[in-house]
Amino acid sequence: MPCPACKQAVNVFDAAGIGIDQYDFGTTGHAYRCPACGAALAQVVPAFSLGPLWHWQLQDGWLQQQLEKAREFDRQRPSNQNADPA
Repeated sequence: MPCPACKQAVNVFDAAGIGIDQYDFGTTGHAYRCPACGAALAQVVPAFSLGPLWHWQLQDGWLQQQLEKAREFDRQRPSNQNADPA
């Protein structure tokens, strides 16, 4: 399934940082991260689906942190409202 942040294909094993031989069929809870962009992912199983049986969703806490970082960056950057768009 694609990462919702960067759209790169991410499988469960790579996202959990484990090999296929370490998978224990859901007994262990894993923290999932996209290996391409580092987004914190949550594996979501919809109640009803005609397509894939699961998909990735961005973890709310991770997304909120990224938005706060972006706001802080915008506050620190000098305003260019009067600058000429060369």
